[in-house]
Amino acid sequence: LLDPATGEDEPLASFVEPVTALDLHPAGRILLATTPSGRHALWDLERGVPVSTEVSLQTQSAFSPDGGCLVSVLRKEAGAALKLHAAPGWKPAGTIDLGPWATQVPLLDVLDLAFAPDGALVYVAGQRAEARSMSTGARVREYPHVGEFASAIGPSPDGRRVAVGGGTLTDRFVGLCVYEAASGDELWFGGGHLQETSQGSYRVLAFPPDGRTLLSGLDQGPAELWDADTGERLWSTGGDETGAVSPGVLGACFSHDGGTVYVATGKEVLILDAASGAESTRLKGHLASITDLRITHDGRRLLTASMDGTVRFWSLEGHVEAARLVFFEKGAWAVLGADGRFDASDLESMDGLHWVMPDDRMHALPVEIYMRDYYEPGLLPRLLAGEAMRPLRPLDELNRAQPDVRIARIAPRPDSPGVVDVTIRVESTTLPVQRLGGDTVMRSGARDLRVSRDGRLVAWVDGPL
Repeated sequence: LLDPATGEDEPLASFVEPVTALDLHPAGRILLATTPSGRHALWDLERGVPVSTEVSLQTQSAFSPDGGCLVSVLRKEAGAALKLHAAPGWKPAGTIDLGPWATQVPLLDVLDLAFAPDGALVYVAGQRAEARSMSTGARVREYPHVGEFASAIGPSPDGRRVAVGGGTLTDRFVGLCVYEAASGDELWFGGGHLQETSQGSYRVLAFPPDGRTLLSGLDQGPAELWDADTGERLWSTGGDETGAVSPGVLGACFSHDGGTVYVATGKEVLILDAASGAESTRLKGHLASITDLRITHDGRRLLTASMDGTVRFWSLEGHVEAARLVFFEKGAWAVLGADGRFDASDLESMDGLHWVMPDDRMHALPVEIYMRDYYEPGLLPRLLAGEAMRPLRPLDELNRAQPDVRIARIAPRPDSPGVVDVTIRVESTTLPVQRLGGDTVMRSGARDLRVSRDGRLVAWVDGPL
């Protein structure tokens, strides 16, 4: 819920789908979002609509460096495979069989995917940490891990090193190792971590563009920066030897110039100086844990995914939320602006998206009642482009009383087979409300009729009826 007076969010009953992972196409136009149903897989950011595709992304997925291939995880009865989808239509283009996959890893999932910089290899973390050939599917190299399984894997920008982080479900000790990619020889061991509980893992392994350092993050511990050559720990957000922080790190990345680090911990993003680890500010707004984040290719926006069912687009110039993409159950979606403007997939049946006013919090109003003022088709690309929008009337000044609207008659048109005439009856109603500490009565009147069918606007009348 958004309080228009304060701009503060409050938790809402769950009609949304959690967003568990993100990726951006190398050209910057396509957003990949992983959700439990897989329905919200790919988004065209330039058009502000989902990409029509058969791709269903429920687990780890990633674009190849050249953007020509999308790799997703295919669950199998006794193992796992990588499913390949070819651009531009993202049609199935083969699989890479990973063989047996350990049952102690939840749902047999591959826990992390990463491409070599030239796209020739794909690195996989789960029961094993290994490199697979994209052309043949053969296992090229396997890398040891410290822990019961490999939970994270990341190659350096020049492709010469591979970092592997471990995870555990029953023990408390996990570790970080960096290997020579071609030979598999260990270059350094970053030391192990004792987790606060028996379950924990590395969730983040990221190199900056120059490859001189390595950023790691534990889901029950700190973010740490390491010297990529020597393995010396340069700083930690934990502040002590154990580095234990709550709620831990679930996502992190570098700015394009490598000077800033963005760390997702709980519902917030910490913005840190990469050289010192000093915090400059925090991004707040998510209602549940952040699961992943990405920098747009122009470096102007930070995208964050969350269990609250949203992908939020933050302006890195002012550190404010520029736009919000909400994923609902059954494939529905909405785009929200900070001032209340919205776009939506289906105004007729948008469960979970309503107006709630601060003086009447127990009364949810249908989203379409302020359609004339606040509905903006194609809103997402316009917000991301910083388009100057028309002025809005304040929400608390708008008439929220709604007329009674009913279909009174449907009659076939004799001279036009397949066409019907619809008669709609509209009656004015009243609504008692409190404003400025006093009681008042709003009268709806009868005006501005909108008629939709299957989510499309088919008829309308502006002004009094």
